[in-house]
Amino acid sequence: MARPSLRSAGLLLCTALVASSASALDYYVYPIREIEGLNLEGKARTARPLIDSRMYDVFTRDVQKKLLGEFGAALAAAYPASIVHATQVRDVKKGSYAYLSEGVACGQGSFAVAVNAAYAMVMGVTRASLYAVEKGANVEFLMPVTLNVQVLKAERSKLAYVASSTQYTTVVVSKAELGQKSTDALLAQAVVANTEKQIRALVADVREHFSPQQKPVKLTHKVGDYWVTDQGYGVGFAAGEDLEASDPARPEQDALVFKVISTDQHYTVLKAISGAPQLNASYQFVFSSLGSDGSKPRVMPVYSATPEGQAGYIAADLFSKNIGFSAPFTLAPVDINFADTMASVRQQANCARWDKYPSSKQVYDSRSDVPDFFVRFGVWNTPVFVQTGAAGVNSEEKFGTLVAGTLLDKSGNAIFSELGSDQYVIKRTSGAGLALASAKEISSKNAVVDLSQRFLKNVRFDVRDYVISEAQPGQFMVQGLQLNEGQDITFDVLHPLGVKQGGAAVLVKLAAEAADAPPQSKGTGTLFSYRNLDPRNYPAVSNGDIFRVVAASRAGVPDLASCGPVTGSTGSLSGEFLGAVIEHAVGHAGNYNLQITDPAFYSAANTLLHDGFYKMRLTPPPVPAACYKGGYVLKAGDRQCNAEGCTAKLVLGLRATIQGKTGVLKDAIAGENIQISGAHESQVENLAGYQALQSSSNVASELLKRLNAK
Repeated sequence: MARPSLRSAGLLLCTALVASSASALDYYVYPIREIEGLNLEGKARTARPLIDSRMYDVFTRDVQKKLLGEFGAALAAAYPASIVHATQVRDVKKGSYAYLSEGVACGQGSFAVAVNAAYAMVMGVTRASLYAVEKGANVEFLMPVTLNVQVLKAERSKLAYVASSTQYTTVVVSKAELGQKSTDALLAQAVVANTEKQIRALVADVREHFSPQQKPVKLTHKVGDYWVTDQGYGVGFAAGEDLEASDPARPEQDALVFKVISTDQHYTVLKAISGAPQLNASYQFVFSSLGSDGSKPRVMPVYSATPEGQAGYIAADLFSKNIGFSAPFTLAPVDINFADTMASVRQQANCARWDKYPSSKQVYDSRSDVPDFFVRFGVWNTPVFVQTGAAGVNSEEKFGTLVAGTLLDKSGNAIFSELGSDQYVIKRTSGAGLALASAKEISSKNAVVDLSQRFLKNVRFDVRDYVISEAQPGQFMVQGLQLNEGQDITFDVLHPLGVKQGGAAVLVKLAAEAADAPPQSKGTGTLFSYRNLDPRNYPAVSNGDIFRVVAASRAGVPDLASCGPVTGSTGSLSGEFLGAVIEHAVGHAGNYNLQITDPAFYSAANTLLHDGFYKMRLTPPPVPAACYKGGYVLKAGDRQCNAEGCTAKLVLGLRATIQGKTGVLKDAIAGENIQISGAHESQVENLAGYQALQSSSNVASELLKRLNAK
């Protein structure tokens, strides 16, 4: 049975956080025999907008069958003594190990494994694109495919681990060959060859890094229905999860099941779902993924699963991968296709009695561990500037990528924003070189890495604690806290259990969320209305509870939204990316509170909240009385050209005009003139757009100063 080595850096970190011993767990894996995302049974090709409909002609049924065979073979090689067919997954284990690779009828077969000792392995295509670029007498096809392998604890509807990568297949054919069956076969052959390599690499990743552990955890206190443990999130606890635990002294007894109510560095608070736990007893808990620090704010990356939203999807996905365990927040990403994935698992592992495991089918609007914040992404590219060598053989194509990330609270206030950028150069010889579409994806990745690093370095949360008094059903008072009218606040309510563990007072983070009625400051405190999202597992707010401010919108300043899209002055070159630069400056201006009212963002966020089973939806804030109008100047003038190329004066200006009911409240303008050179006359405007991104940071800093000026 599988006993993979523990090499993941993240898991090593978690292991270092605890002193208790851990042992590798005997477990089994079973491949799901369909490629998630490519199975169109009863669905239109548009059901997965991030998969180009033309790619279904590449991933034909025969191609999918071949890839699934490679997936099964790779898993069998990686887990030679613990792979089983989905139909071998039952309620209890029986017999000696045997892999019945063709499956078996329910109730038959010499060997079966228990559901709770098995993990489903699901291969899926999350994104597949097809780009065709004419190059003289030829056409170059570029086919980026993002493939993942998900490891699922199916009876708990839990994603235990995921490995993901993107491969780029390039095929060049003559225009005369277009539309021929042999050309279609050539494209499929090239994609299959690369995807097979990708499958083997992803399975190797899973084999190396996925290692379920069995760890001893002691129940040290009992307070009402809650049990306090001697271990925190470092061993793998995450709030909201259901976990099994066994009693090593009574191996014949059924496993206990606990719900994780709250977790911190030194302890975890549990509630028993089944079984009869004993105080001061130690139980063996099974952990199959990293834990989550329940004391940190939860942040959801937001993207739109539409063809137009591909760039945002890539940014959100890469941002999630680049944010490490040491971040001041935990991420709450959503897989919008998870319900479909689980349905496939239950359908193929149909010999298990899934009705015995209600957690295997999550209920919409059931999760109370809702995100505290949301990140909105935007991605832009500059024009491509081409420089050709003297002999015309060698050339360079240069462009820039800008990625914006804005942190929003539940009320739509822009709490923080950051920009990441990348300058990319494609070197070509006789026209040969990296495809532009591929280069743009690589540049986007580089820009997101830059964004992530800046985000982690600069984001801050203003954490302050107060004591709750005058608690009543649906409302409570916070003494010592004063808010300006209309000021929004993100908070947690922590309930002390009156015991200590590891020298720390044990606190339960309640499922309390602000109600629709705004806070009312009066006297020396502020009255809050709230709702309990999970009254079955969490108590109501009571006197003496801790009110923790996580972040607050700016106090005593006017709310501000965008008046509309950024516009260039008459005669300006295209500079859509400058709108993000202007918004970033406005958001950092201390004398305004920027709010995001874009309907597309709220539609995308609410789709994710629905598909993530959260008991929460976002509502756009009311349109504020003031707004800012962004504008820019981007021109290349005073050109002088000769055989060596052209020089020109780049005029770059940014403008933010604050408009209120009575007219213009402030008009902030900043700009600079930059000498540019080295471009052929036909490329001067492209060079200007490329250079504008590099120079926009300085101009934006000056714009921010003028916005902050009294």
